[in-house]
Amino acid sequence: MSGPNTSSPKVRKLLYFPTSLPDETLLSRVSRCHLLSGERKDEITFLSLFGVAGTAVDFGTAAPPPLKTLADRLPGPSSMQLGALLAANTFVPLVMPIADCLDWHRPAARFATCNCCAQCLFEDEALVGVPYLRRAHQLPGVIVCGKHGTKLIDSCPGCSEHFDARGKFLAAPLIPCRCGWDARRGGPTIFGAAAEQGFAANAQTVLEQRTQRMLVSDLVKFFDLHIMPTKRGIRQEGVMFRNLLAERISQLLAEGHSAAEAALAAAKVIASTKEPNWWIATLNPKVLEERARRRQAVD
Repeated sequence: MSGPNTSSPKVRKLLYFPTSLPDETLLSRVSRCHLLSGERKDEITFLSLFGVAGTAVDFGTAAPPPLKTLADRLPGPSSMQLGALLAANTFVPLVMPIADCLDWHRPAARFATCNCCAQCLFEDEALVGVPYLRRAHQLPGVIVCGKHGTKLIDSCPGCSEHFDARGKFLAAPLIPCRCGWDARRGGPTIFGAAAEQGFAANAQTVLEQRTQRMLVSDLVKFFDLHIMPTKRGIRQEGVMFRNLLAERISQLLAEGHSAAEAALAAAKVIASTKEPNWWIATLNPKVLEERARRRQAVD
C-alpha cells in the first residue's frame, strides 16, 4: 500500500491573460482581463488572478505582494513572468535603487490608481481599439498629461463618479460609464501650466529610462527582498513572528543573498510591524556570514 501523497498541489495556470499595452498600469491590465473574461463578479476574478480578495490587492503601491501569485499562474517560468509584470506594469523600476545601495531606506511611495488623460483615452481607442490607464499618469506630483498638457481626470466627466473603487476592477473609462459617457467622445480639455506639463514629461522620461536600464533579475530580487516580506503571515507577533522571520532570513541566505541583504529584508519587515527591536543583537552581518560559511562547509 502506498503512502500518502505529500506532493504540493499543482498550480492552476490561467487560460488567458491579455498582453500589456504600452506603459499600462497593473490595475488597467487586470481590469481588461476581467472585462474580457465575461465574469460578472469581481471577487471571483481576483481569486483567480491573485488568490486573495480584491481588498487585499493595493494598486497604489510600487507593486502588490499578491503579484507573485499572478506570476505563478501565468504560463512559463514564474520568475520570468514576475519580472515581465514588474517591468511592464508596476512602479518597481522607479523606486528601486539604481546601484546596489545597502543603505537604501526610501519611504514607501504612494501612487495614483486611476488618473487618466481624456485625449490619451480617445487616441488609444482609435489606435489600439481600447482606452487604458498609463503608469506615467499615476506618478506622484503629476497632475497633467506630459504629452497633451491637459489636466488629468479620475472620475467620469458625465456623472462625476470616481473610476476606482476599493476591491473592484475598473469599468469606465475602459468601457462606457453607466451614465453613457464614452472615452470615444473625449473629455474636458482644461490645460495645466507649462511647468506642470514639463514636470509630467520629465517624470515619464525618468520612468521610461529606469525601466529600460533595469535588469529583470534585479526587479525580481528587489520584489523578493522589499515587497514580498510584508505579505500576510509574516506580520505576526510573538514566537510565531520570530519563527517566520527566521525562516525568511534562512531562505534568503540559502538562495545566495548576502547577509546584509537579508538584514535589510528583515528590517523592512520589522519596520512594518510593532514588534520590538529584539532582532538587532542577532542580526549582525558578520555573524550571519559566518553561519552561512559553516553551512556551506557542511554541505
